[in-house]
This record gives sequence, C-alpha cells and structure tokens, in this order.
Amino acid sequence: MSAGSISVPHFGDAGAKHKCTSDHPSLKEKDLTSDVQKKLALEGFVEVDADLETEDDPEISQIPVEVRRVVSLHDDTTLPTITFRYFVLAIIFVVPGAFVSQINRFRTTYTPFSVFFVQIASNYMGLWLAYALPNRKIGIPLTKWSFNLNPGPWSVKEHVLVTVTAASGATSNLAATPITLGELYFNERFHPAVALLFMWSIDLTGYAFAAVGRQLIYEPSYQWWQALCQTALFEAQAKQNKNMSPTARKQFKVFWFVLLGITLWQFLPEFVFPFLNSLAFLCWVAPHNAVANFIGSRLGGMGFLNLSLDWTNISNYNAGPSLFLSPWWSQVALFASFVLSAWVLLPAAKWGGLGGYSHCLMTNRACTAGGKIYPVGALVTSSNTFNETAYEELGPMYLGVHNLWTIFFDYAAFGLEEITPSWVSIISIPIG
Repeated sequence: MSAGSISVPHFGDAGAKHKCTSDHPSLKEKDLTSDVQKKLALEGFVEVDADLETEDDPEISQIPVEVRRVVSLHDDTTLPTITFRYFVLAIIFVVPGAFVSQINRFRTTYTPFSVFFVQIASNYMGLWLAYALPNRKIGIPLTKWSFNLNPGPWSVKEHVLVTVTAASGATSNLAATPITLGELYFNERFHPAVALLFMWSIDLTGYAFAAVGRQLIYEPSYQWWQALCQTALFEAQAKQNKNMSPTARKQFKVFWFVLLGITLWQFLPEFVFPFLNSLAFLCWVAPHNAVANFIGSRLGGMGFLNLSLDWTNISNYNAGPSLFLSPWWSQVALFASFVLSAWVLLPAAKWGGLGGYSHCLMTNRACTAGGKIYPVGALVTSSNTFNETAYEELGPMYLGVHNLWTIFFDYAAFGLEEITPSWVSIISIPIG
C-alpha cells in the first residue's frame, strides 16, 4: 500500500475493512463531510473499524469537536511501546528533571521542568537511537526473557510514553518541605529510607484522593485544554518523522531559531540584566513616594502597571495553569483572582487595617510585631525543646495577610469542588 492510500470501512460488515487508493473513483464520489472523515483522509493510510466512521457513534460522539479535529482515531497496535529506547530516554529526562524541579521548588517563582522540552528533545533523541542502536536481541540472565535493542523505527507511542513518564517523574515532591525544614531549623536529619518512604506515602495518598475525586467531583469529564496542545505537537512530529515536506523543513528552521533566541534571552534577566525582571513604571516616575512604590512594585506591592520580560515570571507555576494552554474562562477567572488579591485585598490590608497586621504583607515567612523576619530557630533549644525565654523576648509570630488568605482560599477550594458539580448538574437540567 502506498503512502498516499487511505482505508475506509465496508459498511456491509461492521468489522470488515476495505482499502482503496487515494485516486480511486469511489473515493472521489464519497462526500467526507464530517470532521472525523476529513481527519482520516488527511492522515494518509489508516485502518478504522466501521463503527468509528460516523460522529453519531457513542464511542466518539461525546468527544469535543476541537479534539476530534486534532487527535487521530487510528490505533496502530503494531507499534512498539515499552522498549529499551524508552527506558534509556526516561532515565535521561526523569533523573535530572526531578533534581531541577526540586531545586526550583525553593525559589519564589517556581518553574517546573518543562514537559515541552522533553517532548521536543526526546523525539530527536529517539530518532537518533533508532538510527544508531544495532538490531540485536539481548537475553536477560537466569530467565527466558529477552529484548531487542532496536525493534524498529521510532514510534509515536514510545514518544508519548517518554513524555508522560517525565511529566509524572521529573517533578518535585511537597513532602520534601517538612524534611528540609526539620534539618534547616531544628537540626533533625531524617534517615534517607525514612525520607523516601515518607515522600512515597504522600504521593500514594495524593493519587488515592485523586482517584476518588475523579469519580465524584471532576466536571466536565474531558479536561482536554492543556493536553490538546501537546497532542497536536505529537501528531505533527509523528507525521514529519515519516515524511517531512519542504514547507515543514522551513517551519522547523524558524522553530529552532526562535527556540535558540528564547534560550539566549533567558540568560539576560536571569544572570546578565536582572533589571528586566520587573519594569515598575510608577517606581520610576516617583522613586521617593512610598505610596507610588507600593502600588507599582511587584515585590511586596500591588504590581500595578508593572511589566516583566522574564519568562520565569510570565510562566510562573504558582500563579496557576499556563495562560497559553487554558481556555478563555479559565484565564478570566485567574485574572479576576489576581485583581481581588493584589488590587483589592492588599491595599485594604495596607491602609484599611484588614487582618490587623500591616507588615510583611506578601511574605511567606513568619515575622515579628515590628515587621522583621522572625528567628524561628531561636525558639528551639539544642535538645529540641521549646525555648520559652526566647519566645517571651521575641513575642508572638505574625503571618502576612496575603499568606493567610492564600491558605484560606486553598481550603475553601476543597469545599467548592464538592459543590460545583451539583451546580453544574442543576443548571444543565432542561426547563420546559
């Protein structure tokens, strides 16, 4: 079968498959009106069961049309998946990725290990491994099992598995926070085995809650907005791996030039010219005006008319999902929450007495009544007991109001997650 051929089902038998070339007269006579049929025609040679031909089929009718236009409905079961190349690339990306993500967790603007970088780099590394590795079977000692170093061309399934593995494994672990605090402030070093078991237990507990929540509070059932961008990239890379057109080659040259420029640019605000991190217009106009500095500064202030040319700030993970991968309503909700927090509650705390504490408004550290950083380590003696004398001298701890209402909204979100699906169900009930 040539590369330009297409497979269409034979409607006389639901399980049968009928193949014809792209220049066959019957194909010209067919009116491919649905998005699914157009998608199949553009993919080249595919084989699809007859019951997937129409959009009315229950297997695909509830999939959003935006997804059906991008995602392939064909599953080639002959493609390799769990291969030697997969394990090599997974180790290469997961180990350093987890280290980088954990180190970045201690930064104010947390930027995780980019999954898009893994998706792009792993594709080219997989193609190189498919070219360089020998086609040789390796036996596993003391067993009858064996594996092939190079089972064939680099497949899209291997590519997806490497990316999913990196997205799951090349991440930080929140359980590292109490372990780090114990050693930093209380001179309490955990045994590595205890630390690992503690971190694994946190992960497993999170997955357990996610499994329960997925059945009860996940609405809508298809959360496809962020995944669609990566899926479209998978589709494009898979097609270009098979046959890259001259136009695609030019597009890839542009892509690599842009990627190189972005990479070089990141060194400017990060190391060479930190001034680009925060362009505070009001602070330039009135550098000695305390009110203008608070309104315009992003460090402890409202950040009004403040711009940043640092990609770390633009794609700040702590601020929520990426704006480039979120639907419009999510972006509006995210901006509304920013306005409420930074432009309404923060000035109310600064000048209106909200919270009863006007110092350290946006810090996440404990402070004294006068606004200085609280020496937490002084409250613990060398025998890990409470130092009452130091506490009487230093006074009570204070938390910034921004940190307090962040904690409040985090816990309030749990209750809202339980209520929102009920609202959606009630609103969705047809009237009349």
